[in-house]
Amino acid sequence: MVLLLDEPLTSLDPGLSKYLRIELRQIVKDLGITAIYVTHDLVEAEEIADRIALIHNGRLEQVAPPKEMFFSPKTEVVSEFIGTPNILNCEYCKPLERGLIDIGWGGIPIILPYEGNMIKKVAIFPRDVYVSTVKPPGHMLNRLKGVVSDIKPQTSVVRVKVRVGNNSLLAELPEATFEEMDLKVGQEVFVILKLRRLRYAERE
Repeated sequence: MVLLLDEPLTSLDPGLSKYLRIELRQIVKDLGITAIYVTHDLVEAEEIADRIALIHNGRLEQVAPPKEMFFSPKTEVVSEFIGTPNILNCEYCKPLERGLIDIGWGGIPIILPYEGNMIKKVAIFPRDVYVSTVKPPGHMLNRLKGVVSDIKPQTSVVRVKVRVGNNSLLAELPEATFEEMDLKVGQEVFVILKLRRLRYAERE
């Protein structure tokens, strides 16, 4: 038996929708049936699916578990759909105190929550990369200095590529924020990677 569901939770408020997604997934698991769930919401797909099939203009772009699709998009269409995340390859992992781990990315240390496993890749969406023209106050946890290397206006946002050491990070700024900052290619900026927004894939 196959259960077919076509955007069943679209009209619900976010809190109730999230609750019902969890309940629906558990019911399907308990019954041992296959369900095909249609959605245009990536978060919804991640929470409910064992595997995601991404279809664009009638073409099947990729079929994979949520984490594999997120960290290893096979096509540009898939990468754009999931938000063009920055994927950082870890060169080393060094557990710290208080449930944290230090990972190396291009010679740059990044701090993450540590749950006992070594980390292979780290990802962060461009919208979660904070850019500032002045040095942020406070501790320097996951705060980097870089240089703007590229600027690409989109529909309502501006994508800014920042060169950090030998690597690059893509940030996404609201158009009004970008205009207020008046960023230029070659300008020195500070970048913050928000700890709670970092995702990671563990080593197998």
